[in-house]
Order: sequence, then C-alpha cells, then structure tokens
Amino acid sequence: PLLHRSIYWIPLDHLISKEETTAKVRKALERREFVIHQERKSKQRRVDVRPLIDRIELREGEGRVGESDRWGVKLVLRKGIGRTAKPTEILGAILGLGKDSLAQCKIVKLE
Repeated sequence: PLLHRSIYWIPLDHLISKEETTAKVRKALERREFVIHQERKSKQRRVDVRPLIDRIELREGEGRVGESDRWGVKLVLRKGIGRTAKPTEILGAILGLGKDSLAQCKIVKLE
C-alpha cells in the first residue's frame, strides 16, 4: 500500500547557512536512526524519526513573487507509521536549531 505523505516547505534563509544545512541534512539522512526528544503532556519521550523522513531537499526560492531570494528545505514525511513528530521538531533536531529560531519559520504545508 502507498504510504501517505505530508510535504512541507520551510524557508531557512534567515536562520542558517546553506552549506551548514546541506552538511547536516546529509549527515542525518545517512544515519540508520535519528532519535529526537519530544515533550508531550509534560512527559519526555525519545522517538526515532528516521523512518518518518522520506526526503529532505534543499530548494531555492519556492517563495512567492518578490521572495525569490529565499531558500529552504522541502521536507517530505511519511504518515501512518505509528509515532509522529512535527516538522519543526525533526528539522530542529537535524539542524540544531532551538524552538525560538524555529518559531520564526513560516512553515507551509504543500500537501
């Protein structure tokens, strides 16, 4: 059966350099597992998000007209395999960005 996917566009141009993003994304995707720490209802838990990640692509200017200088990542997540994680949690863990930085991101759900 085809797994459902969610696709997100996350502009990163103000947060981190392209070079650093490329390196960190490549490293994360090479790993067999990628465990993040989640807090849900004030409980801490560890979740391996590697199975959730289908693709992470660095993209240039997916923004609207006038935002062509923007770049960011297209994050494709698999759905329906048990545990879930927010796009910001996954990307934050991969790029080492804190909640405050990610709060400034305008995440667009493409599909």
